[in-house]
Amino acid sequence: RPNEEHPYLVMFTSGMSDLPMTVPPGQEAWRYAELVMHLPSDWKHPKDGELDPAYLWPRRWLKTIAHQPHVNKSWLGRPAAIVSSADPPQPLGTNTKMTCLLLVPDFANLSTPLKRDDGNVTHFYTVVPLYTEERDYE
Repeated sequence: RPNEEHPYLVMFTSGMSDLPMTVPPGQEAWRYAELVMHLPSDWKHPKDGELDPAYLWPRRWLKTIAHQPHVNKSWLGRPAAIVSSADPPQPLGTNTKMTCLLLVPDFANLSTPLKRDDGNVTHFYTVVPLYTEERDYE
């Protein structure tokens, strides 16, 4: 929840790191990951009973991205990855013109890897919504 230290709503996955991703040789330290998204402090959270579709797209996209590496036997990659909503890109939700998502691992002190009891590490990818023009620029 938003507070003075972190004036934004934080949504994150839990369970994506229950299974390892299929990583290329040399990237074994990146087998486990979760996703984090920072939203405006007044964002309506579905757990508060807010089911307005305009506010559900972050949750839907976090779930979609979390499943893809396991379904496709792949990984999220690094140093960063971009996920597009469609081809051509379409708005992520009804209340935004953003069309893509930038995934940044262990982003700028907003998240740090978590040492697991099994000796592995779970990395946190910060998910940042982008406009098509930002994706094209990148």
